[in-house]
This record gives sequence, C-alpha cells and structure tokens, in this order.
Amino acid sequence: MDHLACGGEDAIFKLGELVRFVSSREIEIDAIPAAQTLATETVCAIEDAFPRSVLLNQIHLLVHVVEEIAICGVVHARWIFFLERFLKTLKDFVQLRSQPKACMAEGWIVREAFVYISEYLAQVDPLMPHMWLDEEDSRTTSYLTSGKEKLLNMDMNLSRVVDNLCILNEKIMTKSVDLWTVAKSRRLQERETWKQAHGGRRVPPVPRHLACFPHLISTEWIHERMTEEKAYGEDITNQEWEYARGCVPKCLSFHSMWSKGRHFRTRHFDESRTTMDCAIKPDDMRMTSTWWTLVCITQGGHLYPSNPPTKTLGSEGGIVAESNLGLLLCEV
Repeated sequence: MDHLACGGEDAIFKLGELVRFVSSREIEIDAIPAAQTLATETVCAIEDAFPRSVLLNQIHLLVHVVEEIAICGVVHARWIFFLERFLKTLKDFVQLRSQPKACMAEGWIVREAFVYISEYLAQVDPLMPHMWLDEEDSRTTSYLTSGKEKLLNMDMNLSRVVDNLCILNEKIMTKSVDLWTVAKSRRLQERETWKQAHGGRRVPPVPRHLACFPHLISTEWIHERMTEEKAYGEDITNQEWEYARGCVPKCLSFHSMWSKGRHFRTRHFDESRTTMDCAIKPDDMRMTSTWWTLVCITQGGHLYPSNPPTKTLGSEGGIVAESNLGLLLCEV
C-alpha cells in the first residue's frame, strides 16, 4: 500500500491505458507518437514507484511494443495470443479425445446455431413474406406496359423524334451523326459569311442552298449522303440503310408503363382520372410521372425490322426511356 501511495496507482493506470492502446484492432497513425511518449512515462513511473527488486529487465520492452506497431501494424495481425485464446474456446468443445477436430467442429456449429436461433429467428415474423419465397417483380426489373394497346399512325413530328433518337444512340450511325454535326456547323458559317457579304440596311433573303439545317437529324440528308458514298465505292451496311430510310409511321399506344420501378402514365390518361389511388385529386398530388405519348417500337409495330437500340436514353429530343423491346416514352 505504501507503493500505491507513492505514485504506484498512477503508474498502474498509465500501464492499463497503454495496454488498451496496444490491444486495439484499429489504431490511428497520428496517435502513435503520443503512445510512444505514454510508454516512456509509464516505464519511468513504474521504476519510480516500485523497487528494482520486483522489476525485470523486460519492463523496457513496453517502449519497443509501440515502435513495433508503427513498423509492423496492429498486434492482432502478429501476436499468437489472440489465436491461443480462440483455441481455448475450441478445446472446451472436445468431449472425445480420440476425435478432437470433429468435436470442435460439432461444438462450433451448435454454438452458431444457437446464436442464429436466438438473435435472428426470434425477430422474424412468420406471417411476413420472405425474399427467397417471393417471385421476382417484373415491374422493378424490366419494362412492363399496362392498359389496352392501340395501334396509331405517327405524325411527322413524332416520326422525326423517334428517328433522331434511334440514330443518335446507335453505334453504327456515329459516323453519320458526326458528319451531320460538321455539315450543320459549316452551313452556319456559310450563312454568316453570306450575310456579311450582302449586309446593309436591307439584307436580301438567304438563298435556298444556304437554308438552316433542322434541329433534329434528317433521315433524308443521311440517305442522300449514303447514296453519294456508295457511288464512290464505300461499303454501306444494310443496317445503316435501314436507319437512313426511317421508320414506318406505326406505333402501339398504352395508358401506362413500368420502367425499372418507375411508373409512367400518359398525360391524356392521367387527366381523365378524377382521383389518385389514395383518393387525392391529381391537381393536389402527383405520384407518378406523366407524358404525352407512350409508344412501343417492336417487330409488330413495323418500325425497325432489325434489333432496335437498347441503350437507355435521356430526355433530349423528347425520348425519356427505352427497353430491350424498344419501348419509348415520347414527349411531343
């Protein structure tokens, strides 16, 4: 008790703090210098509080333990003590000395089973559906149309929107899109040059051969360019000709559609509803996205006989979403 009164209690507290730091599984690098200082102070406090007769030379190893952490990492990755403590737990399962490994495996499995039953199964409601028993909901994993389909004739604007997005998102049409962009910028420069040359208070009308390119990619322009390239001997694939000819103005219209967990409804169908599913008027709350037209370009829709583009599209040009079967949401 005299040694504790002379500073031994403080030395023991510092020793416990140092051991707790060394035994940690996660150690901050910035905390290592402070731990080295603590180790030095702990050794000095122990030597000052206790007589040399009860101390060993190994007391100085406390300083080197912290240095080993800075060089080699945490002790859980290097020391065998923690593994020996786990082996003691496994040895307690041995009941038949002729087969120790089998007893260890059996005892550990029983222990894990008790943990599973007590911590997991006790919290599971048997009346609730289980993930491994439920069927996959196609509304959250794919594209699913709903409502009665209706075959419609697309007008010129909708046909150009569909053609434009199909051409923009097809790899084989990248060259045509680049040529269209270059030709469009060149036409703008030619128009500016002509206006500067014929400038004045009264600028005459721009000639027809300098007319502005349309906002959407023109299939007529691409078809004309491919015809010229074929005349010069360039190879044009059948799929490129197919996209250049454009789509047949036929489409399938639906009331709504599920797309990767999102629900889309046509605006015409949405406005015809008086209340939502929760009995709230549509003007007060919109629960799903609404669009003007929902068209389906498939083999039966007589649009592109070959595989339609499968890339998910953005809102540019009016197309909102697309599936592997060619489902499109169009804002026209």
